[in-house]
Amino acid sequence: MSRRRKKHGIKWRSLYQWHRMLGIAAGVFVMLLAITGLMINHTESLELDERYARADWLLDWYGIAPPGDAVSYRLGERWISQLGNRLYLNGEEIPGSYGRLLGVAGPRQLLVIAVEGEIVLLTPTGRLVERLGHAQGVPAGMQSVGSSEAGDIVVAAAHGYYVADEALVSWRERDSVQAHWARQENTPPALHTRLVSAYRGKGLTMERVLLDLHSGRILGSRGELFMDGIAILFMLLASTGIWLWAKRKR
Repeated sequence: MSRRRKKHGIKWRSLYQWHRMLGIAAGVFVMLLAITGLMINHTESLELDERYARADWLLDWYGIAPPGDAVSYRLGERWISQLGNRLYLNGEEIPGSYGRLLGVAGPRQLLVIAVEGEIVLLTPTGRLVERLGHAQGVPAGMQSVGSSEAGDIVVAAAHGYYVADEALVSWRERDSVQAHWARQENTPPALHTRLVSAYRGKGLTMERVLLDLHSGRILGSRGELFMDGIAILFMLLASTGIWLWAKRKR
């Protein structure tokens, strides 16, 4: 009888030890899930959808990189550049999403940027003033932008040339114009480095990182399976804990 009790005692101690070790291991993931869950639950107040990950290793892990080389136009000391659907003035992002950059002109108080289907107006300091489209009279099929000898904004479009009035709301068609057309230039290396950094810096929100941590998707499909295993571990710990408690009560 004593041998049987001794054998049972060893089994109980072994089971308790396994339960304790698994509980300690699971505790790390419980904390991770609790912290990420709480933060996700307060996404709006914490502005997680407006905060961005900056760590290079994390951006590399997600493969956050520009979709190609920068397209740049120079106007005096100012550089207008595009990476993907984002525009930049001297490396500082201009709010919004834009079509293909076609050029820049600025003989007046505003910088006039032509993108596919739109004219974008900026102050010299880079503040967005207005975006004009076809509804505001911008000619369809723009191909380039420039300025005439008189200082008027002109565009080359699919069906000819157009000259804008002072307010850029009325466009007169011309058979030909004499103009200084915007020309694409090579992006200076220092500016290109700054553009890539700015692009990557707004490519990954903290909300996405926390959601992926919480679900395990940060490790891909294997991560999801791993988190499934952790969930099973939690259920196993809960059931064995209840069973051990019930046995001790007896």
